[in-house]
Amino acid sequence: MSGQVKFAIDVEQSKGPLVGALTGFESVHGNYALLLPVDVPFVSRDVINLLFELCHGRSAVIPRWPNAQIEPLQAVYHTQAALEAAKIAVDEGKLNVRAMIEGMRGVRYVSTLVIQELDPELRTFFNVNTPLDLKRAKIMAKPRRKK
Repeated sequence: MSGQVKFAIDVEQSKGPLVGALTGFESVHGNYALLLPVDVPFVSRDVINLLFELCHGRSAVIPRWPNAQIEPLQAVYHTQAALEAAKIAVDEGKLNVRAMIEGMRGVRYVSTLVIQELDPELRTFFNVNTPLDLKRAKIMAKPRRKK
């Protein structure tokens, strides 16, 4: 991971996560791109590094829970493959990220059980959507006392 961060603003307002992802993929110059939502304050660098390492030779690496639910907005994508699949999905009027993924081959899923080895509390997936979530995040962000 190079450490460079670039923010891209959607050209079309509030068209959903896929249009946001498409905007991002269009602005990326590297072979691989990390897709993250703005409301996840505790993303683990180790988890991100793992996703990038696993993505080589794949069109995407997407975390998957034991119940088969996926985390497509916290994943690494091969930029060109994702861009092409996203454009097709949007052109077909399908505005969710899963529609993009369905159009991709070579997707690797990584279990959250594996990710938990690097992020024991799976804080990477904690998102802030409500005032209660924000209160929880403030508590989680406080330094822990050593015993």
